[in-house]
Amino acid sequence: MRRCFTTAPGFRYSFAVIAADYEGHRMAHPAPYLEMLAVTRAAAPSATHASVEAGDWDAVAVTSTEAQTRQFVTLYEALRAFDDTAPGAVPTVPRLCFAGAADEIAYGPGWGDVTVKVAEPLLKCRADLEARGWVVEVMPGRDHMSAMGADVVLPLLTGWLAGVRVDR
Repeated sequence: MRRCFTTAPGFRYSFAVIAADYEGHRMAHPAPYLEMLAVTRAAAPSATHASVEAGDWDAVAVTSTEAQTRQFVTLYEALRAFDDTAPGAVPTVPRLCFAGAADEIAYGPGWGDVTVKVAEPLLKCRADLEARGWVVEVMPGRDHMSAMGADVVLPLLTGWLAGVRVDR
């Protein structure tokens, strides 16, 4: 595998191609597509820039532009009918999904009044995902925010990438 320089310090000499389903839940079956659609629809009209205390999901302001948020609405609307197990839907490249074991976010009325469960579908469908070639990592003691920090993600991806074999 070819190595190249990247801007991420943890991947200074990294693999040439990295494709990451960063949130880890998009390919799980069943996935929280409807819940994420509700959250992104609620976010679309209120796109602003603001900071908030970590974990206070009801007080958080949208930090993306309205156009970016609309892209996510379009994504989750399209995923409502997506069948993760249909022929051709399962990628043939090495793949990793991960989440914190406590990755469950309960949004209040301002965000669609839904609960998005990221870890639960991974745990529930772990055997099926692994049978279809996924490496599944569910990190004990971590929630959504603590599982996506660079100090957690970079070592996880680096270790996984080191074990990836590419046949040419």
